[in-house]
Amino acid sequence: MKTFLLGVGCQKGGTTWLHRYLSMHPACDFGFRKEYHVFDALWIRGAKTGKFYRSALADLARRARRQAKRQDRETVERSGKAALQLQKALQHVSFYTDPENYADYFDWLHGSRPGLQLVGDITPSYNGLPAEKFAAIREMLERRGFRVKVIFLMRDPVERIYSATRMRIRDQQGKPGKQGKEPLAFFNKRFAWGDVEMRTRYEHTFGALDQAFAPEDVLYGFYETLFTDAEVRRITSFLGLEYIDPDFEAQVNASPRTAELDSGSIAKVRSYYDATYQAAMARFGEDRIRAIWPHA
Repeated sequence: MKTFLLGVGCQKGGTTWLHRYLSMHPACDFGFRKEYHVFDALWIRGAKTGKFYRSALADLARRARRQAKRQDRETVERSGKAALQLQKALQHVSFYTDPENYADYFDWLHGSRPGLQLVGDITPSYNGLPAEKFAAIREMLERRGFRVKVIFLMRDPVERIYSATRMRIRDQQGKPGKQGKEPLAFFNKRFAWGDVEMRTRYEHTFGALDQAFAPEDVLYGFYETLFTDAEVRRITSFLGLEYIDPDFEAQVNASPRTAELDSGSIAKVRSYYDATYQAAMARFGEDRIRAIWPHA
């Protein structure tokens, strides 16, 4: 089966580990990126996602300048490598100018070598897309003969936000004017920010995916149960792939937990996202969610 995996979230929900696991599979190829950030940059408003388009343009310009300098002073081998990186940057920008180029690229990638079954894009912030945009992506890929499969991994909302907060602080270390943020204080400040809320309101994603995809084409999973043999087998079966042994010891994109949340902070954020907890319990069972989400 010619399959496209659309990974739609959530941030800090295990998507990087899943991408690494699937990338080791001989029947999978995700191309030159894990997160292409095409449809969030084009279609999500108020979530600060335009930065991905600007970043892609800046990357293209930077590589073009480097390539121009290398032509006269570097070996053919290194110049060829730089030219390949420049080609990838050009290709990435072309996805923004016309999303059909995105579909054409993955169509080409699928046919680039024998035995390839799965290609895809795992971009967690796609979970903020509305139903009509999910349907547009599906239809665009179906015109190339793909069966589009969706995976949406979730995590306890309080834990997801705290992990993302720690990651943001980690990533800003060394940047001018970005030092000195304390995780607990920053967590209490940012939990209701627009982009954070967009990534955490799973109930909105449920509704959009229900409208755009058949139930058999969507797999819902949980960070808390992802790193088990049974869950990985469920994912590979869903994708039509042969199971290969995963490395559960590998930590990917970890955010060190230097302090624990206090009860007041937990209660405030838990209350703010109560509708999300309730939606998850209604959909997957109250007992199940209470068993795996520590703040349910």
